[in-house]
Amino acid sequence: MKKIIAKDKNIIIGKMLRNAALGIILMEISGAVTYIIDGIMTSRFLGDSALAATGIASVSYTILAIISGIISAGGQKICCGEIGSGKKQQANNTFSMVIFITAVISIIVSVLGIIFSGSLASLMGADASYTSLYNNTTDYIRGFFIGAPGHIFVAVLIPLAQLNGSNKLITASIVTLTISDILGDIINVTVLNWGLFGMGLATSISYYLSAAVLVLSFISKKSLFKFSTKKICFENFRPMLRIGMPRATKRIGNFLRPFFINRLILFAGSGIAMASFTVQQNIRYLAESVGVGIGGGIFLIVGIFLGEKDINSLIIASKKAIRYITFFVGGLAILYFVLSPVLSMLYLDTKSQSYDGAVMVLRCHAVSLPFLAFNEYYINLLQAEEKIKLTNIVTLMNKLVYIVILSFILVYPFGTNGLWLSIPLSEILLTATIILANGIKNRKNPRRKGFFSLFDDVDIMQGNQLEFVIHSKEEFKEVQKRVIDFCEILEIDKKTSYMIQLFFEEVVMLIIDHGFNNKKEYNINIRIYKDKEEIILRTKDNCRAFSAKEQDEMFAKIDRNEYLGISMVTKMAKKVDYINIMNINNFIISI
Repeated sequence: MKKIIAKDKNIIIGKMLRNAALGIILMEISGAVTYIIDGIMTSRFLGDSALAATGIASVSYTILAIISGIISAGGQKICCGEIGSGKKQQANNTFSMVIFITAVISIIVSVLGIIFSGSLASLMGADASYTSLYNNTTDYIRGFFIGAPGHIFVAVLIPLAQLNGSNKLITASIVTLTISDILGDIINVTVLNWGLFGMGLATSISYYLSAAVLVLSFISKKSLFKFSTKKICFENFRPMLRIGMPRATKRIGNFLRPFFINRLILFAGSGIAMASFTVQQNIRYLAESVGVGIGGGIFLIVGIFLGEKDINSLIIASKKAIRYITFFVGGLAILYFVLSPVLSMLYLDTKSQSYDGAVMVLRCHAVSLPFLAFNEYYINLLQAEEKIKLTNIVTLMNKLVYIVILSFILVYPFGTNGLWLSIPLSEILLTATIILANGIKNRKNPRRKGFFSLFDDVDIMQGNQLEFVIHSKEEFKEVQKRVIDFCEILEIDKKTSYMIQLFFEEVVMLIIDHGFNNKKEYNINIRIYKDKEEIILRTKDNCRAFSAKEQDEMFAKIDRNEYLGISMVTKMAKKVDYINIMNINNFIISI
C-alpha cells in the first residue's frame, strides 16, 4: 500500500515541482538571453566604450536582485507555510504586506537610483575623468533605475503566480519581457538614437510590461491571493527579511567573487585568459538556469509541505528533485561539454589565442553543473526550513570561499588551467562537505532513514497519521474500515469516528462527481493526522478546481445538511478551508 501511495503522490508532487521550477527556469533563461542580446546590440551599434559602460553598470542588476531576492524568498516562504497550514486569510494578509512593501521600497530605490546615477557610476568604477565612460554609465543607470519597480515586482510576483497556478501567464510574461526588450533595443539604436539611456529605458519598459502581465493573475476571480490595504499586517515584516537574507548573501557572493578571480586571471594569463573567462561568464547563467530552477522549485513546495506537516511528501519531493538533477541537469552538462567548441566559436575565432582557453573553461563549467544544482537545491532546502545561519554559511562557501581558496591553491602550479579547474572542484568539494556533514550529524538519530537524510531533524511527528490514495468510489469503500480503526487509535468516540468516515466518503463523491473526466488519471490523496490537540482531515486532488460560484454552492449545500457527514464534521470543526494551490485542490478541516 505504501508503494502505491508513493507512486500516486509522485504524480502530484512531480507536477508541483515541475511547475514551480519551470517559471524560475524561464525567468533565468530570459534574463540571460536579454543580457546577451543587450551586449551584442550595444557592442555592434554603440561601440566598445558603451559596452564597457554596461559592464560597469551591471552592478545595478545586483542591487535590485538583492532587494527583490529578500522580499521574494521571505514572502513566498511565509505564504507557503500559511497556505500549507490552511491559513488562507493569514496568507492573504502576508501577500498584501509583500505587495505594499515591494511598491514602497521599489519606488524609493528608483528615485534614489535616478537622482544619484552619477554617484553610482563613480562608485562602480566609471571615473569622471573618463568623460565618455562616465557619461555612458550614468545614462544607462538612469534609464535602468526608471524600471526598478518593474524589475522587483517581476521577481516577487512570479513565485506567487506559481502558487496561483498561473503557469500560462508566467510564460506569457517572460515572452513579453524578452520580445519587448529586443524590440526596444532595436527601436533605440535605429530610430530614437538615445544611446545607453535608451538601452536602459528599453529594459525598464520590458520589465513593466512583464509585471503587468503577471498582475492579471491576481485580479482574476480564481486568484488565491487578493490585495487589500485593510489586510496589510506588518507582523511578518521582520521574519520576511530574516528568511530572505540568504538570497542577498548569494548575490553578494556572486558580486565579490570576480574581484578575486579576475585579478588571479590577469596575474596568471593576462588579457587572453580574461577573454576566455568572459565567454563563460556570458553563458554561465543560461547554463545554470535548470539547476537554479529546480532549487527554487524545491524552496517553494517544501515550504508548503512543511506547513502541512507532511513528512512523506517532503521525502518524495526531495527524491524527485535529486532525480531531476541527475537526469536533466546531468544530460544538459553532457550536451554543454560536447558543444563547448561550438559555443566558443560564437564569441571567438578558432584561430584566436583565447579560443582553446574558452573551450577549457566551458567544459570545466559543464562538469560543475550537476554538483552546482545539488548545492543550490540543498541551500534552498535549508532556507525553506528557516535554518538561516547555516544557509548563509553554506551560501558563502558555495559562492565565494571554496572557489577563491581553490583558485589561490591551483593557480601557482597549473596557471589558468588551475583557475578553470577550481570551478568544478569547488562545487564537488561543497557537495562532499554537505553529504559528509549531514551523515555525521544524523548518524545517531533514531529517525534516520539513511546515511544522507535531509529531513531527519525536521520537527514533524511521523506517527499518528493515516494516508491513502484512491481513484474511485469503489476504492474508498475498501479503506473505510481503516479510517474507523485509525480513529480508535486516536481515541476518537464512535459517533465522531463514524462522522469522519462519512465525511471522507461524501468528499470523495463530491470530488469525483465534480472534477473527474475521461481525459486523464486523477488521484485523491486522503490524510488524517493529529497535530498537538487537533485532528486534521485533509484531501488533496489534481482534479478540476472549484470556481468561486461552485464553492459558494457547495458550502450552501453543507449548511442545508445535504451532505450529512460534511455538515456534521464542519459544525464541530475549528476551521474549514478550501484552497487551490498550484492547480492542486486542498480541502482542510481542523477539529
